[in-house]
Amino acid sequence: MWREKRQEAPRKGLTRAGNARVRRGMIQLAWRFLEFQKESAANWFEARTETMGLSPLEPIPLAEARERARAARGRLLDGKDPIEVRNAEQLAEC
Repeated sequence: MWREKRQEAPRKGLTRAGNARVRRGMIQLAWRFLEFQKESAANWFEARTETMGLSPLEPIPLAEARERARAARGRLLDGKDPIEVRNAEQLAEC
């Protein structure tokens, strides 16, 4: 007896497979898992990078933020830690 060949649906890659909401949830779950691992890449990166906020919560003009960033980069070039310098200046004001 003659059998019809089934045409297979085109295979989707992992990024396109399944429900988008489930995919997004699984990715978030994986990042949460990595966040709490002692030797994970996320913790390694965070431990070696430090960010410095240039302003308080209220918005400041862009020109002033650029000036503060320029001053912080200048301190780095002088071999000083800009965060420590800022903290020392804040303690001196008190």
